[in-house]
Amino acid sequence: DGLTWDLLSNINSYGNSNMNQTYVTYDSEPFLETTYYKLAQTDFNGAIKNFNIISVEGRNRIKKIDRITDLLGQEVAENYSGVRFVFYDDGSVVKTVAE
Repeated sequence: DGLTWDLLSNINSYGNSNMNQTYVTYDSEPFLETTYYKLAQTDFNGAIKNFNIISVEGRNRIKKIDRITDLLGQEVAENYSGVRFVFYDDGSVVKTVAE
């Protein structure tokens, strides 16, 4: 909703420095569609600076089929009847049974 946020991480600063510092965190459970992130910096004096909200496109994109195989690993057509494995371009594999 753009108003309610969950804390992903809290990273302590390196303190005062004349050199650029890099801070990194990872989201191990992003949303399937789009995830929004907001960075806020709190100085030692308590002053808070909010940065622009960013969005990251999720994993719920349209996948393309790379190949379909049978139980023996031989490539088959999409209309193949029986147990088959569908390999997608994102590396995922789905086992299906088609009649």
